[in-house]
Amino acid sequence: MDTIKALLRKHREVIAYLIIGVMTTLVNWVLFLLLTRALLVVDDAANIAAVVLAVIFAYVTNKLFVFRSHCPTKKDFFREMLSFFTARALAALVEIGGYSLTKLALLWLFSNIPVIADHYDLLSKGFISVFVIALNYILSKLFVFRKKKGAGS
Repeated sequence: MDTIKALLRKHREVIAYLIIGVMTTLVNWVLFLLLTRALLVVDDAANIAAVVLAVIFAYVTNKLFVFRSHCPTKKDFFREMLSFFTARALAALVEIGGYSLTKLALLWLFSNIPVIADHYDLLSKGFISVFVIALNYILSKLFVFRKKKGAGS
């Protein structure tokens, strides 16, 4: 039991990131499905809207629960927020571009298989989501919520 607690403590940040990452992905997907299925918004526009709202959710939850970031000044807060949104904008471009390319590839490869052709949007979103989750962690860890030299871990 002590070994498990020690492992959880040692890897708390990664575990918290994975949990928050799943929650952020759910926010993204639920919004995407709501927009495309219930409100009949075009899938590319729905994807952009879902990504933007999920990024806002991700900033708040990553700041508070994953990286436990505290900004002593307003300047530090705005610098951190700008860094986060810049990193996520880069990841969002990867996600949006990757979604479109994956969608086209799936349509081209599997247009004669109805079960795939009918759900190309969900398959595309799922495929690119895995890559974007990893990219977001790396960018957050290295550029946004990095520990300041001399700060305790």
